[in-house]
Amino acid sequence: MITKDQLLAAMQRECDICSHLHSKIPEGGLEFRFTEPQRSTNELLQYLSFAGTGFTAAVINGSWERYTELAEASASLAPEDFPAAMEKQKQDLADLFAQVTEDDMQTREFTQPWGHTQKLGHALQELAYASLVAYRMQLFLQAKAAGRADLGTPNCWAGMDMPAEGEAPS
Repeated sequence: MITKDQLLAAMQRECDICSHLHSKIPEGGLEFRFTEPQRSTNELLQYLSFAGTGFTAAVINGSWERYTELAEASASLAPEDFPAAMEKQKQDLADLFAQVTEDDMQTREFTQPWGHTQKLGHALQELAYASLVAYRMQLFLQAKAAGRADLGTPNCWAGMDMPAEGEAPS
């Protein structure tokens, strides 16, 4: 099983990658959506600005109250404030993870909204971490579809531009 610190670091890394991808959204790309019922890129940024913290708080606290508060507050997030929101999310995640022990991760239980019960660590991976990964991928795809065809694997998975040939990655 992944350790608490490893899971936190992975979630914080997803926040960094999302901030990188935010910087790649093309002019006019904030209103792009694949289909009408799906989120626009701007709405996706608003969701990503709290999803990791919201799900983590729900799992750790056993309550959806904080998630709901964060979701409501995110509706007013301006696109230019997204990087700061992701930095705040990284700190909020650290604060939440500080509330649990490695033993809690292995022994405490959480009941998922769809009914099955899991150990805390497993629930955090399946709900909080997986949400950040999945919606980061959607942000990557939306930025590409909105006009950034130059984005590639390093942008999506490493949060960096492809190094020029012969240049070391930074």
